[in-house]
Amino acid sequence: MSKKDYTGYNYAAESKNDSSSDEENKPKQILQHAAEAPRPQYTDEELDRLVGYIQRMTTLFALDHRDWTEENLDIIRRWLMEVDQALLTIFYDANKLSACLGFPVAPVSDLTYFYREPNFIFTVENFHDEIDIGTLHEDVDGCLLKVLQLVFAPILRNSDWNDNVKSRFCKAIDKFLGYLTSLNSKMAGMTVLYVPHVVKQIDKGNATQDREFVKNMEAVVVFWTNQIRTLLTDKTLVVQHDLVVPEEEYEFWLYRFEVLHGLNAQLDQDDVQDIITILRASQSVYIKQIDELISECRQEMKE
Repeated sequence: MSKKDYTGYNYAAESKNDSSSDEENKPKQILQHAAEAPRPQYTDEELDRLVGYIQRMTTLFALDHRDWTEENLDIIRRWLMEVDQALLTIFYDANKLSACLGFPVAPVSDLTYFYREPNFIFTVENFHDEIDIGTLHEDVDGCLLKVLQLVFAPILRNSDWNDNVKSRFCKAIDKFLGYLTSLNSKMAGMTVLYVPHVVKQIDKGNATQDREFVKNMEAVVVFWTNQIRTLLTDKTLVVQHDLVVPEEEYEFWLYRFEVLHGLNAQLDQDDVQDIITILRASQSVYIKQIDELISECRQEMKE
């Protein structure tokens, strides 16, 4: 066989063999082609009504309906038509009302969001039932805390669950909300005690008979003791330089007085006292700790 024939033979044979070998050895993959998103068939009147719903449901600080522009309305129409876009946000950007698909790329003071399941098509009739809407401002942690504490927690607590599951869930959500409350207040330079919303609803006379409720309140009080103990031991002024001037010293102790005053005011609130009373009536082992810390906190105020 000539060199020319050999070369040609190798190329053709090896190419064929490699091709068949690749076909045999490579894993079979199912190519998932993204299905085209369905496109709503709105009449002009229906589309205008849906846009109007969104305009009226938008809640922003100092919102002036004269600030709506045709550009904003076009983005809303686009969101309604492009159903694969799940999120629409409306906000003020440099005092100009703006709308975008997704979250804004720059910080804003507040925004209203509209969320839907991908590829869900609204109708004029089902819009208010199916839309997920909310308003966030720059205190994102505070917004999350309020929504969880005042909306979701009461609903989930009153769900018809197995008692064991419900008790474990309530304990977990109280722990999370206590941590979130502490984190949010620390950023504002305060100490805030988390009080479960359920305390406002439960019958105080029979609360001591519910052992699971008492255990949950004990966990809340243990978190309080950690917060109060941390505050009481924080008596050192930390400065960037070694020399502390009288003005800085004065401002530190003034700040400490204000924080202690706020904490004492919280300890006198009915909800906090109700929890302490329930634990005292149930002879909880944690009541001694919280009583000692409250007494120490009062003494710090006098000093």
